Amino acid sequence: MPKREVPPEGAAAKSHLPRSFYTVPGQGFTTMTRSELRETLLATDGQILARGNVWDVVAKHLGAGIYRVTLRLHESGGAW
Repeated sequence: MPKREVPPEGAAAKSHLPRSFYTVPGQGFTTMTRSELRETLLATDGQILARGNVWDVVAKHLGAGIYRVTLRLHESGGAW
């Protein structure tokens, strides 16, 4: 009988972000389909914690259901 793989739990289960987004955020990009982007945004609430900072997941529609996904440093909006 073939061995069944157990899917990971939590945000990693649905997030399609590459590992490089967590190690070197703000550099590079990835492309995703609409359904992959939707799953990622639902799993991460549009933000990730990487290298001690909060980053917003930003997507730009390229056409034909493909999106370019990058990270942008989150601006808190509050005055200190």
